[in-house]
Amino acid sequence: MKLIRINLLMLLFMALASHSQAQNIKENILAGFITANAEGPTQAEIDKKDEIESNRRVTQIDNLLNDIGGGHSTSQEFNAALSGTNVILLESTLYVTEDYSGDIKILGELQNTGNSDVSFVKITYTFKDSSDDIIDTDYTYIHGSTKNLAVVSTDTILSPSEVGFFRLYTDIPYDLVNSFYYNISYENYETHPMKSEVVLHGNIIERPDYFGFMELLGELKNLRGATGYFVQFVAAVKNVNGQVIGIGSSFINGRTVELESGITTDTALSPAEVASFEVRTIAMYSDAEAITYKINWDEGGVANAQPLANCGDDQRVRPGQKVSLDGTGSYDPNGVTLSYLWTQLSGPIVPLSNPRSPTPDFFAPKKSATIVFDLNVSNGTGQSSMDSITVFVLSGATLPSMLLLLDKRF
Repeated sequence: MKLIRINLLMLLFMALASHSQAQNIKENILAGFITANAEGPTQAEIDKKDEIESNRRVTQIDNLLNDIGGGHSTSQEFNAALSGTNVILLESTLYVTEDYSGDIKILGELQNTGNSDVSFVKITYTFKDSSDDIIDTDYTYIHGSTKNLAVVSTDTILSPSEVGFFRLYTDIPYDLVNSFYYNISYENYETHPMKSEVVLHGNIIERPDYFGFMELLGELKNLRGATGYFVQFVAAVKNVNGQVIGIGSSFINGRTVELESGITTDTALSPAEVASFEVRTIAMYSDAEAITYKINWDEGGVANAQPLANCGDDQRVRPGQKVSLDGTGSYDPNGVTLSYLWTQLSGPIVPLSNPRSPTPDFFAPKKSATIVFDLNVSNGTGQSSMDSITVFVLSGATLPSMLLLLDKRF
């Protein structure tokens, strides 16, 4: 239990941390295998630590010197031990400019050209002055896809061929920088899919705000699995030349849940739920040609996570018709696998094909009848939930009048 609580805190911290804090979390992952157990690491924990250490891969693009307003040297040296895994900067998307304070900022995209997932994808820039002396270094992590690692989830992952975007806002005066070069690094931890699936629901509305900046509005939907929280929509705006000129993000206006840590958030999205977002960017609407986006979230650790049974809407069928019941809309907020039990409460007895299946079926009686079923779902921890469904068996003679009566009720 102590290990679970500590891992959960790490997961929550990762969800709240900015990209600039992600490096500290990454470096603490291995330590978590040891500090989580006050009695010392078990052999299994030591083996897991060794496995992660052995899989660690880092690539560096050295000597890639960029002159602001000039060309780019493309000399690159890669670690041959990477077995075909590589992350590259898409030069055509690079945008170097200054912010409103006069400091240099850089936006762009990175692509995984390898054959396996990479995580904690980071780009580090080193800045030099006119004397070729180093002024400063700064780094940022990419906006990628969210997946689970051993003890934490992160949105800094790129799958093979996937593109992620980044923004580096510095406190380095633009006028002092004469040249810069960058390094790209990443890790090769084993990744696992999220239990939930949050996707765009409908279209993205693009419009200028009061000051003429690009504003994006839309909806997200959780299709399956667990409750997602800290659900965020992140968008990159590109100009006609394909350069990333602005990045904006927004958490959804979702449902409020309490997490096991005691934190309450209104950014949650249960399966089948829809919630809206509104993203404001710093790119001018008149300069925008296209957008790309990422949807990121966290999951698990919802307090008092009682499963929710859902057996769908009532049905109207004809005598003798094969009827299918459907409880797949049921879910557990933490994505725990559910067990199902259907029970007939009233009406002529009909045998179900499998009362413990989420989707049993039966044949309706040959006469008009009303049959009621209960669905009980359990998550295996003593918590359960129930829902009911009524099946109206209507003959041809009674079908029109019954439908008319039912319609008048709504």
